[in-house]
Amino acid sequence: KKGEEPVAMVLGRIQILRFPCPIGYKFFSLPPLRCLDVKHGWCFGQITEETADVLLKAVRAMLKSSQAEVVRFQGLNTESPIYKAVLAQTRAPHCTCRGRVETHRTMRMPESLDAFFKSCSRGHRMSLRRCVRKIDERYGSKVVVARYSDETEVDVFGRIAEQISARTYQHGLGSGIVYDERTRFLMRRVAARGWLRAYILFLEGEPVAFQYGVVYRGQCFLEQLGFDPKWKDLQVGTYLFLRILEELCRPDSGARVIDFGSGDAEYKARYGTGEWQESPLFVFAPRLRPTLVNLLRTCITELNVGVQRVVSRAGIINWLKRQWRNRLQEPAPAAASASSGQR
Repeated sequence: KKGEEPVAMVLGRIQILRFPCPIGYKFFSLPPLRCLDVKHGWCFGQITEETADVLLKAVRAMLKSSQAEVVRFQGLNTESPIYKAVLAQTRAPHCTCRGRVETHRTMRMPESLDAFFKSCSRGHRMSLRRCVRKIDERYGSKVVVARYSDETEVDVFGRIAEQISARTYQHGLGSGIVYDERTRFLMRRVAARGWLRAYILFLEGEPVAFQYGVVYRGQCFLEQLGFDPKWKDLQVGTYLFLRILEELCRPDSGARVIDFGSGDAEYKARYGTGEWQESPLFVFAPRLRPTLVNLLRTCITELNVGVQRVVSRAGIINWLKRQWRNRLQEPAPAAASASSGQR
């Protein structure tokens, strides 16, 4: 505060955190810790060097009082005052552990789909148009892109999206969409406020791809997407993205920027017009149990980095990724008609 006026705030929630430590696509869970979880964007107000120091002192005081064993800051911009303050003022092994630095990309909304195509290279533009033409010509009126934005439509979308997601490699990694009670509650809340943008692509009545995001204050935050691997040769995920982009380009869509979120991917690098680096930061309480968990996590993380360097130098990392993803993809069950989910 400055006098009686609040100027900055860190918001988090207490939960039990298990650290998933990967070696390749294999995950190991460490002993759980009581965590104050600060989500991406939950540092509000005038975050300056001065206010970051004050907020960090309050965080350390909370850890010393045993209210939590670790504080996790998710998705901090590596140029932010809080990120720099944590790294400057804390020491390993009992206080801080930096996660992997990732690129966060955004795309400024083009005026139209044609304007988007013109921004692409000639070869890529031809590939995208060919993808759209191939599906439209082959399936004609049997191509349906269903939009779900109302609170009453959430259950239909959630069930079908979960069905598609269960066949993807992301599901095998634990990052696919699971339409549980928490997901249902969150999606209904954003739908009730008019923020939900959820879509499913149907070909001949069969759901083949889904994508959903949240439009808030001019930004479309891309939350989840996936497609049935059985249809990958038709690039159904790309087709759905282009159809959604065409709608979002309209002036009344409320979206001026697409936020692709953390983590890099070929399509993000290709379409992104803005980017920054971000990383999670962990501040551990200066006690035995949190310190040991931090040491174990650091060792496994370094081992994973070493393994990635070896396979990268051997030139087989992309081949290994493809093999593992193919292994994680479940074969699609006999197709059941999902026409009841179309509108």
